[in-house]
This record gives sequence, C-alpha cells and structure tokens, in this order.
Amino acid sequence: MKRAIFFSLCLCASSLLWSQTTYEQYVEQAIALAEADSLEQAEECFKQALKLAPKDYRNALVFNNLGRVQEAKIGRAVQQECRDR
Repeated sequence: MKRAIFFSLCLCASSLLWSQTTYEQYVEQAIALAEADSLEQAEECFKQALKLAPKDYRNALVFNNLGRVQEAKIGRAVQQECRDR
C-alpha cells in the first residue's frame, strides 16, 4: 500500500515538473505572440519569464522586448482614440 501511494506521488510530481513552462518557452511563445500581433498575451508571457528567472542574464533582452510590446500597445490605443474622434 505504501509503495502504491509513493508511486502515485512520484507520478504526480513528475507530471507537474514536465508540465511547467520554462523560461525559454515563455520567451519563445512571447516572441511568436508579438509577431502575430497578440500583444496582451505576449506581454504576459514576457512577464512570466521574468518572474520565473528574475536574475537571468538574458533579461535585458526580455525587458527590451517587453518595452517594445508595451510601446506597440500604446500606439494601438492612440490610433484607436484618433479613429474614435
């Protein structure tokens, strides 16, 4: 019985580890979303990457890309505001 419980716990833990998104996956997904003009989702993926590895040496590029996404969102909002007038 104890072995069955232990095996079940190990199986659950390993499935959780395999299902976790990595830093690289978040960044790659964010770039793909930004290129597809899904700016809200791209911004969230960049932020998740930063949360996952706040001291990663590549974060300068992530911050740069996050800023570009946010800039594009502001540009989109300004264009929408101008059209609405």
